[in-house]
This record gives sequence, C-alpha cells and structure tokens, in this order.
Amino acid sequence: MKIIRGRWLELIFAVLISSTIIASASGRVKDIPIESGRRLEQSNQKISTNDLLEYLRTIEHLYDCTAIICVKDIQGYPMPENALKELERMGFASTEALSEKVYHSFIGIWSKGEVVYEKMGGDELIEHGQYFHDHYIFVQSATFNAGNIGKIYVDNIQYSMERRGLNIVVIDNTKFELIDSINFDTFEAGAPASRHR
Repeated sequence: MKIIRGRWLELIFAVLISSTIIASASGRVKDIPIESGRRLEQSNQKISTNDLLEYLRTIEHLYDCTAIICVKDIQGYPMPENALKELERMGFASTEALSEKVYHSFIGIWSKGEVVYEKMGGDELIEHGQYFHDHYIFVQSATFNAGNIGKIYVDNIQYSMERRGLNIVVIDNTKFELIDSINFDTFEAGAPASRHR
C-alpha cells in the first residue's frame, strides 16, 4: 500500500513539473519583476518644468536620454492638443488614439531622437520588456478596468509614479542615471504634474 501511494505521489509530482515546464516554454508563465536590482544614481541633470508640453520639449533637447512612458488608468481625453502634437513630432504614431474618449493602455520608449518602442492597447493590460544599454527595462500599462497599472522597471526596480495618466521616467544614456520620474494627470484639465522628490 505504501509503495502504491508513493508511486502515485511520484506520478502527480512528475505531471506538475512537466506542466510547469511546458507552460514556461510556451510563454504562459512570465517572470514577475522583483526589486532586486541596484537603484540608479540620481543624475545632476534636472527637468524643472511641470508643464507637459515644455516637459516633452525639454526631453528632446536633452537628446542623449531615454524617456519611458506608460499610461495608468486612462490616458485622458482632455490631454492638451499641443502635447499630443509634440508626441507626434517626437515620432509616436498613436497620438490620435490617446485623445479618444475610450480607455487605452500605452507604452512608449523614446531615445536619442527616435521612438524605440511603441504599443497602443485597448482597455487591457499590455507589457513590454527589453534590454537597453545593458539594462533591463520592463513596462506595464493597464487601464482602470484591466488592473489599473502603470509601472516602469529598470533592472527590476520600479521608478514610475504609478498615478493616473502619463507616467514618464527619464534616464541619462551616457551615465545611465535617473534624470526624472514624473506623472501628468491627463484626465484633469491642464494635466497637473507630480514627481518623486
């Protein structure tokens, strides 16, 4: 009886292990970012403006930086038209959808004058991970109905303000230091800003 019970336990354990391996190989199991990396040093470069349009223009003038953008909750149809045009001028193609009166998740990565990655989602969770300058960037964007997430990880450390609207993290490409982390609540008129201090 003990031998039969032992064989059944071995069989169940083997099936569980096999299922986990198959699910992992097929991409159904994803890594969960754990804050285990080394925090980025704070850059001497500062962005002092709290105006969305000026902020985007400042990023462009820094040039040798990377801006990682994600939406949490709702992108906000009262988003300033001039800011949408500036995002378009920077190379983002999804700006028209950002002004729609429906929920959209969004992830955008801009570096050295060009869009490196862009994904516009619907009322859903979207994710993107990639190595960039020998550092791993992982971004999650979800609307209110799909989990309400706006996280930006660099080397498994979360830097986003994770508030409603546009969350932006800016990194100096030369020293790979954190320049800024800011949120623009694009659901509110004027897109008020808040940032880490």
